Amino acid sequence: MKYYIKTYGCQQNYSDTERLHTLLEALGFSESPVKEADLVVFNSCSVRQKAEDRVYGELRNMRKLRRERPELLVVLTGCMVRKTDAETKIKELDVAVKTEEMGKIGELIKRLRPGWDLAVDEGSLENYFEIHPKVSSRYQVFVPIMTGCNKFCTYCIVPYARGREKSRPHKEIIAECKKLVDAGAKEITLLGQTVDSYDDGDMNFPQLLQEIDKLEKLNRLRFTSPHPTDFSQELIETIAKLRTACPYIHLPVQSGSNSCLRRMNRPYTREKYLDIIRRIRKAIPNCAISTDVIVGFCGETEEEFEETYSLFEEIRFDMAYLARYSPRKGTFAAKKLEDDVPPEEKARRWHRLNDLLTATSLEKNQAQIGREVEVLVEQQDDELTGRTREFKEVHIKEFDKNHDWIGEIIPVKVTEAREWLLNGKIINKK
Repeated sequence: MKYYIKTYGCQQNYSDTERLHTLLEALGFSESPVKEADLVVFNSCSVRQKAEDRVYGELRNMRKLRRERPELLVVLTGCMVRKTDAETKIKELDVAVKTEEMGKIGELIKRLRPGWDLAVDEGSLENYFEIHPKVSSRYQVFVPIMTGCNKFCTYCIVPYARGREKSRPHKEIIAECKKLVDAGAKEITLLGQTVDSYDDGDMNFPQLLQEIDKLEKLNRLRFTSPHPTDFSQELIETIAKLRTACPYIHLPVQSGSNSCLRRMNRPYTREKYLDIIRRIRKAIPNCAISTDVIVGFCGETEEEFEETYSLFEEIRFDMAYLARYSPRKGTFAAKKLEDDVPPEEKARRWHRLNDLLTATSLEKNQAQIGREVEVLVEQQDDELTGRTREFKEVHIKEFDKNHDWIGEIIPVKVTEAREWLLNGKIINKK
């Protein structure tokens, strides 16, 4: 029996997919192209409506494949699933299973295809953290440390899709990290919807970072995505002193306007956010900072947008992920707030902010020219591609093409800067 997985969305979803690979192969499936699969799994994302629309489009495409392969089973997991069920209302779908209940997938499949020879244990894994991931890269790995979210931002579906915050026991996290590092991992990224709110009752997030930092073979430690409300001085000081903690922080702000932040139910102010950035840069002077922003949120006035624009001017982010607001069914904003900013105005604000970001990013990258940086190589074809500790993308055109560079950390001198990436040359140190 063969399976195929299509993944949408963020790093958290790709980490979940690695666990799905392990689970399905333990059941007796082997990976294949979609046209040969007996089982097709869609790992969905609900952050934006477009992401859900793509999933529905893919599900409709299954109709032809079903005619060719009548026994085909189609499974949906991820944020679009609110309730685990083997009988769904979507006619192209056979099984829907919540991410945290993916351990039940074998039992659900067996119920629908009793003739399939599956290695289903009597007790499926109730906790998906117990499923060890089949990593796509043994050098760069993702480790989920918590699920869910308690923040309930008015535009966000995640608390409804993934439930309330649940922190994974720190001993399990450290054991998984050690196993991955022993297998060759050089960079670990810790994952959580609000990763800095982690607390299993015995250990908080800064303390967890300190424990993982003790793994001698680990070179780089990252995390995503923190929430400004939980970004403590203890965390800043911890990042500054740890050997493995990378000087790169992605800290979503969403808006630079206090009134807009209140409508979003983001429980911090512009001033609080600026203070966090100031303290980060004081403790970690070379730290690169990126963010998330929504333009055109419900009721956003021109004055409120200008406050976001001026925040960008003041902070000068290295990178930002800009989104035009679109209502998410089931959220407070979709039910109670009016989506009253016209699409053309959302586009104008997006482009204006993006133009500023592009100029700032180029300026920041130009300051890297002449620097010696460490690059972890991620791809090798006509050129090498990798990232610095500050998460800057670097391309290298001159290298020994007979050597396998993937996973190596190499010294590079930055020779050229573009808006979103750097070019460099390998430094031959004797």
